[in-house]
Amino acid sequence: MFQLKWATVIEIERFPDAARRLHAAERAAQTLDKEHPMWQAAMDEIRGIMQAARAQVVDG
Repeated sequence: MFQLKWATVIEIERFPDAARRLHAAERAAQTLDKEHPMWQAAMDEIRGIMQAARAQVVDG
């Protein structure tokens, strides 16, 4: 499980635009109130980036 998680992080960091989007969404998710509409958008962005990277790692 650790290797899958680490490989997913590496896959994201290989693409600077995806990494910037992920880090911006993470900052938003950490600083916004959960009731703020942008909080859910940030969480959706994080989930989408992580899922796409994980699929790339698993499916190649």
